[in-house]
Amino acid sequence: VTSVLEREPIIIPRYHWDTSDPLLCTEVVFGTGDLFRTGAAAGPGTLSQQKKVGRAQVNPMGPTQFSPYRVIQGAQGSLGVVTWATLKLELVPAVQKVFHYHSNNIEELLDFQQKLVKYRLCDETFILNNKNLACLVKNTRNEIEDLANSLLKWNLIYILAGRGDLTNDKLNYLEEDIKDLIRDSNLEHLESSNLIDRNKILNCVNSYTSEPWRKRYKGSYQDIFFISNFENISNYIKKVEGKYPENL
Repeated sequence: VTSVLEREPIIIPRYHWDTSDPLLCTEVVFGTGDLFRTGAAAGPGTLSQQKKVGRAQVNPMGPTQFSPYRVIQGAQGSLGVVTWATLKLELVPAVQKVFHYHSNNIEELLDFQQKLVKYRLCDETFILNNKNLACLVKNTRNEIEDLANSLLKWNLIYILAGRGDLTNDKLNYLEEDIKDLIRDSNLEHLESSNLIDRNKILNCVNSYTSEPWRKRYKGSYQDIFFISNFENISNYIKKVEGKYPENL
C-alpha cells in the first residue's frame, strides 16, 4: 500500500493513465479516529456486504463529485493512515521485446520518449546514463566500468509486450508505428545498441534485487528524487554535471 501512495513518473505508459495509478479505492483512518472509504468502496453497504453481491471496488472516483483519494495520496500520510486499498494490476504478457537506443544527446532521446509516452506505443520505458545502466545489468566494479565505457552517455530502453492469439501481429504493427515515428521525427540517426543481452534487461525489469543495484559500483549512492516536466530535465542535468562531474 505504501508504494502506491507515492506519485511516480510514467514509466508504464500503456497502463499508467492517471497520476494516481495504480491506486483505486482506499480506506483511511483520520487523525480524529474517523474511518472513511473512497470511491466505490464508500458504499452503499460495508465491504463485506459489497463483496456478497459481487461488487468490485474498482472505481476510485467519489463519493459525490469530490475525489478525496487524490488528496489522501498527495498528502503522503499527513491526513491519516491508509489501512486498505484496491489496486489496478497488469495482466502478465506472453511475449516481451526490448529495444535499446543510446546517444550522447539526452534531448533527442527525451523527444523520442515523449512521443512514445504520448501515443502509448510501448509498455515500459526509461532512460539511464551509461554508469547506471551498467550497474543495473552487471555485478562487479570492473564489469560495470567496461560496459559503461562502451555505451554512449544516455540510454533509452523501451519494451513492447503482448498476449493472446494476435501477439505477433500486435508487436509487428507497434514496431512499424515506432519506425514511422522515428522517421517523421528526424531521429533515424539514433543508434540502436546490442551491447547488452535483451534477456538480461528483461530479467532486471521483471524481478527485484536483494539490495539496491546502484550500490554495486561504489558500495553506496545518493539519490535525489523529484518529478519534473521533460522540457526541464536537460537543464537539471547540466546543473548537476557542472557542480559534481566527478560523482556522475
